[in-house]
Amino acid sequence: MSFRNQFVLTAVLIVALLTQTACPKPNTTELASYGRDVVSALNDTIPILQNAGLDASKLREAVNVGNRLVTALESNQTADAITLTSALITAFEDIVASTNAIQNQRTRTLILAGLAIGNVALHYIANHLPNNAVVSGPLKGSADAQKVVQFKQQKQWRCKNAVNGHFEKIEFCKLNPATSYVVTFSK
Repeated sequence: MSFRNQFVLTAVLIVALLTQTACPKPNTTELASYGRDVVSALNDTIPILQNAGLDASKLREAVNVGNRLVTALESNQTADAITLTSALITAFEDIVASTNAIQNQRTRTLILAGLAIGNVALHYIANHLPNNAVVSGPLKGSADAQKVVQFKQQKQWRCKNAVNGHFEKIEFCKLNPATSYVVTFSK
């Protein structure tokens, strides 16, 4: 092999190694961990809703779906993961819509700030589900796959300081619910 061919081969191998190292694909254990984050955020929000005298049944149903998503991710069942991710997206949308009825801004901000952690984790899962399964796999064209694709294009929820109008970390909304609010970017 000539020096030039060795050089090209070495360069290709280095690029392949760097690409693999710099942009690793998340494994199913990592995605399942994010699924547990979604479930944890939902569970953490239930007492806030109950203390405000509100019905937490939608959150409990979402927790059940989230637990099933974790199982699907752990067992590498992509089709089930897409269906369950879609169901969680719908659950989050429904919960956000129901928070509009909460008159107390502080309570609404605490609930949405708690759910925001789950929304970020749900975005991570949606963004890392195998793209070929969502776009060209057995669920291609299904309502679930389309919902996941649309969700991937939405912005993640953010916390906004109501005093100065600046975006802050979600923790700011948790600590200052009377002077902040969560921007959900929902429909």
